[in-house]
Amino acid sequence: MYLKPEEAKKLIIELTYSVSQEFEEKYEFMLKLLKDDDWSFVIKSHSLIESLVTELIIAKIDESSLKNLIERIPLHGEPISKISIVKIYDLIPSEQLKFIKKLSEIRNSIVHKYENLSFTFEAYLTELDKNNNRNWKNILLWESQNPKQKKLINKTAYDKPKVAVWMVLGKFVGSSLEKIHSIKGSKRIDEQSMQATIKILNELKS
Repeated sequence: MYLKPEEAKKLIIELTYSVSQEFEEKYEFMLKLLKDDDWSFVIKSHSLIESLVTELIIAKIDESSLKNLIERIPLHGEPISKISIVKIYDLIPSEQLKFIKKLSEIRNSIVHKYENLSFTFEAYLTELDKNNNRNWKNILLWESQNPKQKKLINKTAYDKPKVAVWMVLGKFVGSSLEKIHSIKGSKRIDEQSMQATIKILNELKS
């Protein structure tokens, strides 16, 4: 299939702009999260993650008409969940899935009881056994993070856990948006290439 260099360049610019613009919107939301209490932070962060997972699936299957249906599917659980669909298409790295699972566990444990409104990450960590407490840092540190990010997360994982989770959340948001727009971009390239090929074939016939 054929796509002119200037058309490809224009498309890349458009996609880069789209990712940048959408990340800025999400970043504004994330800045407000830091001002929330820990309970609200977990609930809203989980909601942001789930919305991005939904967008990833919709982009992959290329069926926007199914968005309302997919939104109703739980994030976790068997036999059908958003995460099980994500795993089939290999849309999210395993290290990020571990983080999502942990935040989902925390969210599910605090969302249904009024007394959990006072939840804090510090209190949560003190209640973990030694093995799970040590595993906490491993869930936050990813291979895909740059050295500076790893250093900050390593430093704040226990002293300022909400800040550490916030930084990891930002990494997930950025990589998810890149993946979503990459999928959409590939499909647009395929569509435009096909149109260009058909045009060339028609010109050859005539």
